Amino acid sequence: MIHRWRSSTLRGPRHFVCLLATLAGLAGSSPAKAAPVFALAHDSTLVLRGVVDDVKSYRNDAFLVFTITPRTVLKGPAKAGVPIQLVEERVFGSEPPYFAQGAETLVFAVPLPSYSYYRQSLPPAEYWQWTDRHDNAQQIGPLADPEVADAVRAYLAVERTPESAAAELGRLLASASPRVRSDALDAVEHHPDVAAALGRSAMAPLVALFAEERVPVAERGAMLVRLARAGAPGSVVLAEPLVSKPGPLQAPAIEAMVALQRPLPEARLLEWSRSEDPALRLAALRGLARSRSRAALDRFAEVAASEKDPEVRSGAITALAQDGDAMAIPILVSVLDRDDTREVLAATNGLVRIGGEQAVAALSQALRRGSAKTAMAAAYALKAMQRADAEAILREQREQHPDPEVRRAIKMALGEKYEAHGE
Repeated sequence: MIHRWRSSTLRGPRHFVCLLATLAGLAGSSPAKAAPVFALAHDSTLVLRGVVDDVKSYRNDAFLVFTITPRTVLKGPAKAGVPIQLVEERVFGSEPPYFAQGAETLVFAVPLPSYSYYRQSLPPAEYWQWTDRHDNAQQIGPLADPEVADAVRAYLAVERTPESAAAELGRLLASASPRVRSDALDAVEHHPDVAAALGRSAMAPLVALFAEERVPVAERGAMLVRLARAGAPGSVVLAEPLVSKPGPLQAPAIEAMVALQRPLPEARLLEWSRSEDPALRLAALRGLARSRSRAALDRFAEVAASEKDPEVRSGAITALAQDGDAMAIPILVSVLDRDDTREVLAATNGLVRIGGEQAVAALSQALRRGSAKTAMAAAYALKAMQRADAEAILREQREQHPDPEVRRAIKMALGEKYEAHGE
């Protein structure tokens, strides 16, 4: 069964990586994105397509009330032809209205809470509000597209089993509407049980899509990789024909096969890892990261030492950190004093994952002799290892390390307050 829509927040690396990200100035913001329509459909009490008959303003434009007459009710207690009232609360009173009078649109709504502020501001009536209050007029506008409404209707209509939902999502992933394709992909990523049910038959509509040029190649490549990483087994039917076919979809196809844990010939991966195409080099290196051969390790050592493209180098080190074993430790150690914080964090995270005395010794050396940034990363990594010998090193260096900033980082890693030691 498909359960309530889950948050899209992904779990990141261990907590020490999150803390150290500040050192790199990695924090940033991204443009607001409209809530996916299938997520809205799950979270809404009411879903309908209707016409905006009237718009009224209240409390000096702090509230707009839209009278909407449903033409089609897809979910909830409304009836076709019986108007509902939807409230837009405006912080500044100047935000564009959700809808223009006369517009026909898709509506996702939940009951407006009966707060006293609302009761005092609006005439007595039953009111609704938009389900995701972060959405604005610009994001809501595209929902006027009838194809989006048709997609939501079809998705809500299928029986709520992973298999039936997967069959419908396979069709929606091949929609002519970019919004529908994007939101269908989001739905797959947020429902592992549905992703697992996306077999070859459910993926059949996408075979034709991938053979056409109407969908940008970048979108097709990203979709292929995301489907594979979501665990959709049928994505292999899209990736296999593209793996050995030179072109912009070759690298995504290799990435997909790696994500699906479909082994590729090591000789080909080594060959592709020297391609002039950075994306192909990185995809091949990710495939090699699980190899334990001397040739693969030598190639990673070469990349760590001399790869010119920082994205390829960082991605390769991250892949080795995630999939390598103790034989990868010397390569990870070789990048600990780099300027690229991503590489340092990937290496320390990899040493934590691999574990063992050799990894503890490497991190101990990095803590004692590395740059301040490297030492801080090593401190959190040693704590994350949850070993007595690693903890003993931290407690020793908490008092002895010559850099006060590193000593503070050690105390933070140990969960101590700075003031407890006079700093």
